[in-house]
Amino acid sequence: MGIKKDRVTAVRGKATSLNVRSPNTCAHVQILGAGGDIGGVPSAMLFFDHTRFVFNLPEGFQRYAAENKFKLNKISAAMFTRSSMEAAGGLPGMVLSVQDQEETMELAMYGHKRLHSLVDAMHTFISSSHLDRIGKHFFGDTPLEPVFEDSVVSIRSVVITAAPNPESVKQSPSAAANENAEREVKRQRASYHGRDNSNLDPVVCYVAKLADTPGKFMPEKAAALNVPKGPKFAQLVRGESVEASDGTIVRPDQVLGPGVPGSTVIVVDCPTIGYLPSLLTKLASFVIDSSSESREHSGTVCLVHLSPQQVVSDAQYVSWMKTFGDKATHIMASECNGETVLFSAARLQRSLHAVDQDVFPLHSTRTSNTFPMSSQVPNCVPGRNRLKFHLRPVSRIGVDESEVPIPTEDKAVTDEAFTQLLLKAQATQIGSHIPATIANISRSECEITLLGTGSSIPSKYRNVTGIYVNLFDAGGMMLDCGEDSYGQMVRRFGVEGAQRAIAGLKLIWVSHIHADHHVGLARLLAVRQHVLGPSCDPILLVGPKPLREVLQSLSKLESLAYDWVDGINLLNPSQQPDWWTVEASVTAKVQSALSSLGLKSMYNVRAVHCAHSWGVVFQSRRGWKVMFSGDTRPCADMVNAAKGADLVIHEATFDDDMPDEALAKRHSMTGEAVRVGADAGAYRTLLTHFSQRYPKIPVVAPSFQDSTCIAFDLMSVNLADVPRLPSYIPVLQHLFKDVAD
Repeated sequence: MGIKKDRVTAVRGKATSLNVRSPNTCAHVQILGAGGDIGGVPSAMLFFDHTRFVFNLPEGFQRYAAENKFKLNKISAAMFTRSSMEAAGGLPGMVLSVQDQEETMELAMYGHKRLHSLVDAMHTFISSSHLDRIGKHFFGDTPLEPVFEDSVVSIRSVVITAAPNPESVKQSPSAAANENAEREVKRQRASYHGRDNSNLDPVVCYVAKLADTPGKFMPEKAAALNVPKGPKFAQLVRGESVEASDGTIVRPDQVLGPGVPGSTVIVVDCPTIGYLPSLLTKLASFVIDSSSESREHSGTVCLVHLSPQQVVSDAQYVSWMKTFGDKATHIMASECNGETVLFSAARLQRSLHAVDQDVFPLHSTRTSNTFPMSSQVPNCVPGRNRLKFHLRPVSRIGVDESEVPIPTEDKAVTDEAFTQLLLKAQATQIGSHIPATIANISRSECEITLLGTGSSIPSKYRNVTGIYVNLFDAGGMMLDCGEDSYGQMVRRFGVEGAQRAIAGLKLIWVSHIHADHHVGLARLLAVRQHVLGPSCDPILLVGPKPLREVLQSLSKLESLAYDWVDGINLLNPSQQPDWWTVEASVTAKVQSALSSLGLKSMYNVRAVHCAHSWGVVFQSRRGWKVMFSGDTRPCADMVNAAKGADLVIHEATFDDDMPDEALAKRHSMTGEAVRVGADAGAYRTLLTHFSQRYPKIPVVAPSFQDSTCIAFDLMSVNLADVPRLPSYIPVLQHLFKDVAD
């Protein structure tokens, strides 16, 4: 449902109104698990019959919506607590998803004025016609209050800021004289705040006050006041004054019984301890003393805490929570961080794990949950995924866990047919013709993890494109970085493992400007800087020319340490245009990164897709060779680049019965992708980038099954395992035979 046509656009000095309907009959606040499963900023929704407010759209939100059959175009407004991709990284993908499905969405967007930079970046890869339909309501540190108001709810924003750590910013005379003093201060501040204090952004909390519910209409009182029965009765019920038969004005309160005070919902986000002083000051006026006699007439109070665990467990924060009294309910979203929310993908992974434990490892999840706050603060509940707190009707006010998913360890698909196919695959002779480059290769040489194997829009089973190349002691590199690539790394390696992998990256390569290949880049770079510290060295980033503009805008939101190189510089010399000259400094930077990774060479191949789009080939000093096609139609350049490759990773967006779509969108069909590898004489071809319209795995012609593999999310392909991958195709086809959505 889009926003109604009677929506009033916010102007200076006025709040926004999405509709002018009477108070809704149903209202609740609900925890949405998107973001929280990887330890990021959680999200929540304030639901009414006609409007839905979502607080934060983290990366992976559209995939979460697909899992829970949650229609994105039903969202009326997105309200952001932080001006970062951690909280807003799902917005670009959501807009593109609705655009791709040709649905109507008129979204209102609220947050700190720093979010202008995100919108500027989105203009590079999303059409203005779609972005212009988003109502943008940004405010500074002292916003207009309320920022939203209609007959149902009034929402205020409360901006909090971080104070420097008094213990950290002091410097002794000797420290001031030390050339490393400034760096040490930054390090201490980062320990206090979680990152460099010089880039601490304002954070927004929201206070939503529901309209009071009118009392019961008493027609006998209206009749006694000479109000004629009919339309004027209805006006009084709606809260409008009317003129009686004798000319007097009758007010609603004269004919209505006692009303019910509207509930208050406070969405609290305090990212680090450094924000606590501001939080305690700014939200002090919203504390309601439970000992007051008027407390029972002030309405229900529900606080949704998006603050991380280390903050909510702080003694000052706990004391502040207690000031709301024993009648307020506290929902602690961060206490359930790490819980699985993408159940379909997790179930599939368990079945794939039964095929091969090395190639298809299980998701990394938190093993236990404890909820320490419940013993310290009254009415404190863990914010489980999809937990609700009802606000209306009055008879239902309170916590509702009926929609909270119950985690189950589903057994893998191990019917008799599966078992027989798997035994046959395991008994298959790999053959003697294994290339010498990988015949006796060490398992600590190269492992390629597919973070996303879908195209354009993520599905329940497949995320958008991202590939992590682990070169072990030499570090690693990323090939494309679609939305939620960091989240996928956490699901594969755990938080600590993902952060170690990101800290070890030496190079990031992006194939082209389409959003499904780069929207997760800013988040990953921000995590890298968080892990390595504010003074970390920039990482070499090779990408298409338009991506530089995107990153320049996003750098105003996040501290992104990168060293830009236009992808044209890496083109195979035979494809370099005559008018382009590769500068010596660029060559030196690229060679330095390749040398540190133990690679002999790396070059781009022109793709047949869009302007500034490439495939890439990289080869190690020991001889093995890998090619990744990016997005492309099959072409001679890709075939030539793939010659002698041990592994070709090629997009296969469409089934073979979709030639018109493949030509129109400049993608490859399954058979075409397989033939590229075959014509090049490549040892193995790994198919990826499948359209979300086709959840089943593609059909591979029997004549090619001995050299073809099919990619799945979080699949880890060690070069030592490449020879045996094709034998699993019959098993995988059986596994997917009943997948319908």
